[in-house]
Amino acid sequence: MELLNACKILDLLGNSYHDKLLNWFINNQLKEIQSIFKSTEEAGSLENLSRRYIFFRRVFKNVELRYSSKFPSEWNILYQLSDRFCYFTKQDLKEVLQKESKNINVNLLLNSLSETLEFENFLNMKFKFKNILVNKNINQEKKEINFDKQISSVFEPYLNVWLDHQEKIINDKFLEFLNPSKLLENNDGSDEHHEQDENSLNILTSSADLFRIYRSLLSQLSKLSTGEPLLKLSAIFVKYLNKYHDLILKPIIPDFKTIKNNNEEENQQVLTYACLVLNTADYCSLTISQLQERLTSLINEKFSSKVEQNFSKVKEVFMQLINECLNLLVFKISEDLSLQWRTMINLNWKNLNSVEDSSSYTSDISKTINSNCIVIFEKINRVIYTKNFMNKLVELISYSFLINMIKLKPINEVMSEQFLLDIQVLKKNLINLPELYKQQEELSSKAYIRFINQSLGNIENILKLLLIQFKPIDNFVMNYFFIIGDRNFNNFIKILKIKGILPTSAQNINFNRVELSKYSKTFEEKLTKYEDNLIDADDNNISTGNGNKSLVGSLKFLENLNVDQIDYNYDNYPPWLINSKTSTNSVASPNSPALKGFPSISIPFGNTPSNNNSNNNNNNNTSNNSNSTTANGQNGGEPIKNLITRKDAVEKNLAKTIDNMKFNDNFKNFGKFFKRND
Repeated sequence: MELLNACKILDLLGNSYHDKLLNWFINNQLKEIQSIFKSTEEAGSLENLSRRYIFFRRVFKNVELRYSSKFPSEWNILYQLSDRFCYFTKQDLKEVLQKESKNINVNLLLNSLSETLEFENFLNMKFKFKNILVNKNINQEKKEINFDKQISSVFEPYLNVWLDHQEKIINDKFLEFLNPSKLLENNDGSDEHHEQDENSLNILTSSADLFRIYRSLLSQLSKLSTGEPLLKLSAIFVKYLNKYHDLILKPIIPDFKTIKNNNEEENQQVLTYACLVLNTADYCSLTISQLQERLTSLINEKFSSKVEQNFSKVKEVFMQLINECLNLLVFKISEDLSLQWRTMINLNWKNLNSVEDSSSYTSDISKTINSNCIVIFEKINRVIYTKNFMNKLVELISYSFLINMIKLKPINEVMSEQFLLDIQVLKKNLINLPELYKQQEELSSKAYIRFINQSLGNIENILKLLLIQFKPIDNFVMNYFFIIGDRNFNNFIKILKIKGILPTSAQNINFNRVELSKYSKTFEEKLTKYEDNLIDADDNNISTGNGNKSLVGSLKFLENLNVDQIDYNYDNYPPWLINSKTSTNSVASPNSPALKGFPSISIPFGNTPSNNNSNNNNNNNTSNNSNSTTANGQNGGEPIKNLITRKDAVEKNLAKTIDNMKFNDNFKNFGKFFKRND
């Protein structure tokens, strides 16, 4: 009590008396340590660093028990003791490391660093939730006590050795990941003790293990440096994330070609593996973003842009993989539906005299779709990808139905009526798909229904026009403007070919141009009359009374539709699915607004690849796609990649694609997918 009162009197006399007593006491407590562990003595070497820390802990405990209560609390006697020890220990280590830098033992350095980090953590725990008073005689304020880097910062110039060692540990870990017995280990929700959330179910456990290692390394290194070593650590992260993609995730995905040769049981595994890889890639992508955010907040600002650049590239790799998995799921369903489409083709359409009920193939298509979706909906973690899958599925059904329908041309009025009934059955099934999802309201939306109506509506419009008798031709042309809604004569000719009024180019290349001229003249006359009626109605501010609508220059789904030739290898696949098997064309990122609901795009009714035996050379570019089988039997000779890329790469790739394949017009404005919704 007397010492406590004496200290308070010294505070009144001034800082010099306070400091003199404090320095005397601390120096006296640390005198033995400084004498034993000199940097010039053997005890002061790195081998004996742990002994130094143990010795100080005894001193700390002695002061804490015997003397701390005898000093005023604002003197922070334990903090001052620890701070002084850290200071002279750092100076001693600096001298030791400089002497041994050329012949430093890696394991010894790592052990010393580990012991130092552990000691700093010990001090932080001792002073947890405690503050010290600074600027005592001016403005009183408190700061939190933190011993991070108090000693360990001396190791920063030697961190490359530490980084090399950690990289070796990660590399060894990969050998464990590649062990066949552990390769497909996943968190299926059966482990009650494992932390669960919507994004951790049905993912490879190795991915979670990898990021746990990353977080641990980042936590350790951020205590030592905020500069270049952290940037090097980010490069190591990126290197092994790419390695994880290439060596673990990518090989799990079945090849597109093998699906054709698989039995039913093997094809069911396609769904399991594709969803497993999709979920794992999504988990990696999300965790990479978190890791990048954490690293950027820790590293010096001048390095933050490089960190972002490193991680953005590897995130793209995983987003590409996600899209590849989605395409694989759609392709698997497409293969499952091949029998149903053949059934559609083989029906006795020409002897169909009346329409009574939907065709049998429609119920089979619906059953196949539903059985696959039940499995897929259960296995995909995030609803955003389920929506994207459904979007692709709608496009697949729309495209396949249209192409197989065109194979049956000429299409008469009764066939058109039957197809309209059939397409209503398929549409109803697609609209009801969200009912198969555990949380139906998350999938069911007006946007989804609108997308279905838009995708199948193009086909319905064709069929509605085909229902109308060709004669009188004036009436047929006016209905073309009213139903189809464009002024492109070439598109009109395609309708005539589907209806069987005109032969296709494959049937009669030298078709009588006089006949075409006659139709052209009628088309122009009725076009003028139709648009004059619209102008008169506008001028008089009245309705035309018959629902006439303004015409567009050309509907792209018709403009890009090739009714003359069908490639029987790829005819059931939309162009984007063909490209995913044979090229590196890009599609919208799952983070774009297009996948937040359903993109308001027309189905990509692009030109299907030309038949190899055709003499028509108008579609040479697309013909190359159907001829892209390499010597090893793999379409395109190259795995799927770059399906999702940055905006600039997307636009460059897409510009080339549009020139070659005349894709849907909305795809020309692909950059809009990357704009955020207001």
